[in-house]
Amino acid sequence: MVLFDTACVIASDRTGPDLRGQGQDGPIALIAVLQREIPRSTFVNRMRGKAKRVAGELVRKAWDHAIELGAIGPGDARGKRFGHFGMNSVICFPANTLFNEAYIHIGEGTMFGPQITLSAGMVPGQECLTNPVVKIGDRCLIGKGSGIVGHLSIEIGNDVWTGHHVYITDQNDGYDDLTQPISRQSMPERPATIDFLERAPDEKTLRRSLPVSVE
Repeated sequence: MVLFDTACVIASDRTGPDLRGQGQDGPIALIAVLQREIPRSTFVNRMRGKAKRVAGELVRKAWDHAIELGAIGPGDARGKRFGHFGMNSVICFPANTLFNEAYIHIGEGTMFGPQITLSAGMVPGQECLTNPVVKIGDRCLIGKGSGIVGHLSIEIGNDVWTGHHVYITDQNDGYDDLTQPISRQSMPERPATIDFLERAPDEKTLRRSLPVSVE
């Protein structure tokens, strides 16, 4: 199989007898059709490039549908694993790690970005000492890639927004003994509470409605 790339060249800068045979000088339109053989490898590369573009568009459309269908809401089977999952709340797809959801309570109108981590306890199936271990209020926005890892008690109030890749835990690494590696020291647990800044009705200054104790 021989492949050709065809080009048409028109030149009209020469004079000569009228093409109609009337003996008058006039411009001559010269039409030349040029053909050059296309290497098979070039043709194959062109087709591969086109196929990749088409396939890429299909993948992106499929991913958009996956994001929509994979989101977790209160009516989904995965959402019903939570101790409480408020109306109009959503965990965007894909989530990173979710386990021991029964100890996690989510308020209404709260959104978690993709790659979120929500966990209670150290391992899946663990029976925790408190319930809820993680409590998140209404209308919160937890940024993409963030992690909320509870062991004893984490409480996030209403209308709390975080940026991307924020890590919240109630169990800190021990580093009191500088002669020992952190991995060999105790990991103390301490309840962590986060709430938004609000204006007290009888105050002119902003105050924190709850103390903050977060790593």
